Amino acid sequence: GDLNSSFKGDEIYKKNHNCIEIRVYMPNHPFADKEGRILKHRLVVEKNRHLFEPKFFFNINGYIALKNEYEVHHIDGNHSNNEVSNLQILTKSEHRSEHNKRRNQKRDKLTGRFIK
Repeated sequence: GDLNSSFKGDEIYKKNHNCIEIRVYMPNHPFADKEGRILKHRLVVEKNRHLFEPKFFFNINGYIALKNEYEVHHIDGNHSNNEVSNLQILTKSEHRSEHNKRRNQKRDKLTGRFIK
């Protein structure tokens, strides 16, 4: 935690393929990794769950979490844009299909968005 000398802060940025993902320190989250972190875009969806269908969520030890079989897709392709309007809940296969459609598209180096 934050009292440990090796604590890296509440939010860290990690490269995932060619995107930068934000991971938030939340050790009590049911799906936190071994460092106690969860992807920020999953947290944004969970906090705004009233905007999505209830079937995507379940209660685990009093916490309403996004089911593990679902993934969060960034509509504009920019993984730093975690506005709820830019996030879409998809199954793993739907998510893979979305990314395969854009595989040969180029990204803007400054914004991370796909170039049309």
